[in-house]
Amino acid sequence: MLEQLPLAAIGAIGTPGLLALAVYLVLTGRIVPRSTLEDVKAGLVEQLTFWRTTAQKKDHTIELLSEANRILADETGASVTKVMGAIQDKAGVHDG
Repeated sequence: MLEQLPLAAIGAIGTPGLLALAVYLVLTGRIVPRSTLEDVKAGLVEQLTFWRTTAQKKDHTIELLSEANRILADETGASVTKVMGAIQDKAGVHDG
C-alpha cells in the first residue's frame, strides 16, 4: 500500500495527514506496536522450547525402547535355542 503513495503527496498532506495515515495503518493491522510483536515472539519462543523438550524426551524414549527390544531379542533367541536343544535331547536327535 505504501508503495502506491507518491513521495510528493506525502509532503503535500502534512503532519496531520501523516498522523492519520499512521493511525489508519495501526488500526488495520499493517503496523503493529513493538510490545505486541515482542509478546508474539515470546509466545513463539515458549512454544519452540516446549517442542524441543518434547522431541528430546521422545528421542530418549526411543533409545530406551530400542535397547529393550535388542535385549529381548537376544534373550528370546537364547531361550529358543535352549528349548529346541532340550526337545532334541528328549527326542534323542543329535546333530552330527
